[in-house]
Amino acid sequence: MSELFSTVCSSEQTYFVAQYILSKARQRLGKDAESIRRIEQELESFMMDKFNRPQLAVNFRLLLDGFSVGSDDNVANSLASIVQSTYASPSDVTKLYKEYHGALTCGRRLPSLDSLRNERVLMPIIEQAFGHLWGNTAQNRNVDIMDRFMWLIACATHCTSDDPKHIDKNQLQDLVRQMNELSNRLPVRPILTVLNRAIGDILKWINTPILARIVVFWLRDLLSYDEFTFYSTYFQGPNNLIPLDLLEEVAHRHPLLKPLVLEVYKDSFNSKVRGFAPDKQISLQKVVIDRMAALAQMDFALPVIRYFSQTAELIDEGVLSYFIFRILSQFEAPYPEKFYVPMVQLIDITISAVKTTAKEDERSVICTFLEDVDDDRSRNVLRKLTRESSSP
Repeated sequence: MSELFSTVCSSEQTYFVAQYILSKARQRLGKDAESIRRIEQELESFMMDKFNRPQLAVNFRLLLDGFSVGSDDNVANSLASIVQSTYASPSDVTKLYKEYHGALTCGRRLPSLDSLRNERVLMPIIEQAFGHLWGNTAQNRNVDIMDRFMWLIACATHCTSDDPKHIDKNQLQDLVRQMNELSNRLPVRPILTVLNRAIGDILKWINTPILARIVVFWLRDLLSYDEFTFYSTYFQGPNNLIPLDLLEEVAHRHPLLKPLVLEVYKDSFNSKVRGFAPDKQISLQKVVIDRMAALAQMDFALPVIRYFSQTAELIDEGVLSYFIFRILSQFEAPYPEKFYVPMVQLIDITISAVKTTAKEDERSVICTFLEDVDDDRSRNVLRKLTRESSSP
């Protein structure tokens, strides 16, 4: 994918043509275009990083969505302002609210919903509406302003058509009500007893994708703030880690949020918890690996394996050996090439740990996997492992 992006972004012209083709494909696919939308966003990020010209990518995006860039178009100007500043000001949000809400009220087609749900627009709006829950912003007490922020978030994430005839206003308003409820009732960095009392509400909120996403942001802060104080206070083993339980539940209910859940797991895996001895830090890493393995079973194995392949040299060999066992114990032959190639590579670099720290049943699982893979490297690794395991 990176090679494709490099080719597409070799010039402004090729970038624009590629985005034009992708936008047409997205429009044809309609509600099934999430994968296309993600490619558009990744391509846009690549372009912005390569040329360091955010205005170029913003203008292209607005042109593709049918806006008149640089004119008196309130929607285009407000969207461009949010993307450029990475901040959703009350003024810009109010202008957007008037345009989108006004169109819905009057029965006109709404302005581009794809532009509103673009990550570079939506995330700054979410930050201003809910950032107080994870310590990034102070809570705005102006109810009218906050209702506009939340209405735009609801519109971007709930509406699948810009035709007002296909938009249920009552459902939209109910989502705004739920957002207000979450904003006012979700406790900020709670102690465990307070968190326990909030579980019922949280499980209800995470039924809705956008509320589940907000809860994941909140959980990420809960686990990581003040050098992962939550773990130093409550971690005693694999049990009673409610935030990790909630993350797994979110991933189970909402497949599109699995990448975000994985990012939170990575934070915990890479954490350096204040006051933890090395053996306790490793115990925490193994608990997180168990959660990552569960995530891998949810048709998400390749991203999890890719992360460990890319960071293997930074991970304790015993921990890496445990990861290999947990993943392999969940899957059976035949294995696709994208699965077995990185797994064989990981086994190859942890031979000594597999021999000295892995239990007999763990070595058996690893050997069985190598036997099932019809590949020269796997056979070489198996011979090496068998030879070393049998040596005195």
